[in-house]
Amino acid sequence: MLLYGTERANEIKKNLQAQVVTRFGEQHNKYIAILYFGDNSSSATYVKFKKRYGEDIGIGCKIFRDEDVLSVQNRLHRHSEPACRQTGESEESSSCMDSSAKPQNDAIGEGQHPLVKNIFSLITQLNTDEDCIGIMIQLPLPKALQAHKEALLASINPLKDIDGLGGIMSGLSAIDLIDFLPATPKAVIEVLATYDLNDLKGKKIVIIGQSNLIGKPLAIECMKRGGTVSCFNSLSDQEYLKNICKQSDIIISCTGVIHLVNAEFVREDQSQIVIDVGYGHDKSGKAVGDVDIESIKDKVFAYTPLPGGIGPLTIASLFSNIFVLQDLKEQLKDILPQHR
Repeated sequence: MLLYGTERANEIKKNLQAQVVTRFGEQHNKYIAILYFGDNSSSATYVKFKKRYGEDIGIGCKIFRDEDVLSVQNRLHRHSEPACRQTGESEESSSCMDSSAKPQNDAIGEGQHPLVKNIFSLITQLNTDEDCIGIMIQLPLPKALQAHKEALLASINPLKDIDGLGGIMSGLSAIDLIDFLPATPKAVIEVLATYDLNDLKGKKIVIIGQSNLIGKPLAIECMKRGGTVSCFNSLSDQEYLKNICKQSDIIISCTGVIHLVNAEFVREDQSQIVIDVGYGHDKSGKAVGDVDIESIKDKVFAYTPLPGGIGPLTIASLFSNIFVLQDLKEQLKDILPQHR
């Protein structure tokens, strides 16, 4: 059985379109900011999809690239306008950024990449812009920025951290104070729920990949739902990994290693579920995932295709988190640090 995410993603899109109008009205200036550095081809694809999705539901996407961040001040309104910007409004009158704002992160050392200080400054401005309702940093970052990744992510206002990579919202969810999931783990649960496969009590679940973006929060969520979870990464002993995978009920791979999971990882009794969260391109440029679908499709009970599986639901989940965070504002007002 193929586990498609496209139809459910379209249902979520319609719901979000209605929520945008209900929350913000027909005419508004709300937008999300996407900070995208370097030239990773997979990232370029995802940024394009996110921008299009935002415009489809009525929320603008401003994309900030390397050259934009090198001069933060007066840059914010030189990007794609929010989808519902009021007509006749000038750039000067619509700007709500305080150009004198100072970056909240003071731990910026000597010899840093020239972008870093300006990225912190940009995030600080976005944190306090009432029209900005979501901030995300497209990963992976270029090698020159990798050392600053966690600090940059942590500097995002938690109530605008729609990816959940700053750690605060995922941490509060892990201790059951709130219900929040980063976009991709949320998409995995959503695709299982779409096919009534989300009862994880007693299920043996293997997660290959331990990133803060997917593997870790997904493992916690599966445990919260009663699953018995084993976590691995692309460097784990392959024979041991194959053995554990064969004993599992659900295999979820999110490493970005092309065709890591093949027929040697699954049983032949057509009882297992395989979820492919990976995304990359083979030598011919074709989009492929972690799973060698051709080798496993006749051996398992259900699997996600690529394209049309987790990808559409990931973007839908990302934008749905805008409203999850909006709803948490009042609940967390005395808990979260204030971003001024």
